[in-house]
Amino acid sequence: MPTRRATHGWFTSRSAVEERIFAITTLRKIASKRKSSYTTGSDGYKPNQMKQLSFEKIQKSKLSFGGSLLRGNPKTKRPLHSKFPILLTLRAERSSLRLPGNYRITEEQIYKSAKKYGVRVYSYANVGNHIHIVIRVAKLILWAAFIRELTGRIAQLTKTKWMFRPHTRIVNGWRRAYTNVLNYVYLNKLEGDGLINRQDVRTLKDLKAIFDG
Repeated sequence: MPTRRATHGWFTSRSAVEERIFAITTLRKIASKRKSSYTTGSDGYKPNQMKQLSFEKIQKSKLSFGGSLLRGNPKTKRPLHSKFPILLTLRAERSSLRLPGNYRITEEQIYKSAKKYGVRVYSYANVGNHIHIVIRVAKLILWAAFIRELTGRIAQLTKTKWMFRPHTRIVNGWRRAYTNVLNYVYLNKLEGDGLINRQDVRTLKDLKAIFDG
């Protein structure tokens, strides 16, 4: 028996077969639209996911500057923050920063320069060929003078040549992000002291597992 269906204010009669064909066609159109809006790219990510990943990549690049990331003359300004901690990394061409005398000179210069320019040092690790320092620069206007004196004096006093320009990364928060960076520097300190091998111990969880047996 024919059924009735309202379309744009008019009543049209359709047979059961016609209604079935209409329903199937409509469902196919809906499925096609949904599929096109969630098409997976060649890299395996959907469009909305790629936008999110690209945004995260941009955000990450805005937090870091220098080191191996920097090639040639920088065209962007180094991102710094006076309210959040910063992970500063200085990398030397050879492992000379832990030689007898150099270790003490390096440590003293870190705190001497920091005190002079009002920079707070929360933690640091001297691994020999590089240094990690967690700091907070209260007055960003003093950053250039601080880093110039710190790197210049260490290089002069220890006869060290730096491989890259100083690398900085803003630690975006005082809770989880800050704890993570302190743990990271702590593991580097243990590595520098020859107590662990970072190939075997990558996290504090790995370290705990070793001690717990």
